[in-house]
Amino acid sequence: MASAFDEIWADASADLDAEFGESLMLYPRAAAVDPSGRPDPNARPVASVARPPVPFVGIFFDKGAMLHAHGRSMADSTTRPVVAERPMVDVSRGQFQGREPAQGDLVQRLAPVVIYEVTRFVVDDLDRAWVHLAEQRIAGAQPR
Repeated sequence: MASAFDEIWADASADLDAEFGESLMLYPRAAAVDPSGRPDPNARPVASVARPPVPFVGIFFDKGAMLHAHGRSMADSTTRPVVAERPMVDVSRGQFQGREPAQGDLVQRLAPVVIYEVTRFVVDDLDRAWVHLAEQRIAGAQPR
């Protein structure tokens, strides 16, 4: 049974995503295989047939965004701001239903259309996580 705090946080998390989030797509990738069916370590990853694409909502932080590193119950004015070194997305883990991003997967930002590669998936507390990204130059994507 969920505690009252868990229920309130779930509502607040959904409100945060609705207010600040944007629609994104996760395209899982898998290792390429050679004609004999063995993994090919020299080939680029290909779309995963075992894991379908997943639409999700996340709060996008672009490279250079100002963040504050601090614990709960601390105001931003009590800490020094830091600059995000790479693009990141703050997400609610429940959206993935067990199909969380893995290193090498692709994330597509829908407006503007930009494709990123997942470099890390870091679980945060309270059922949220950070998806660290690296921008990819892929044919068909619109440059920013």
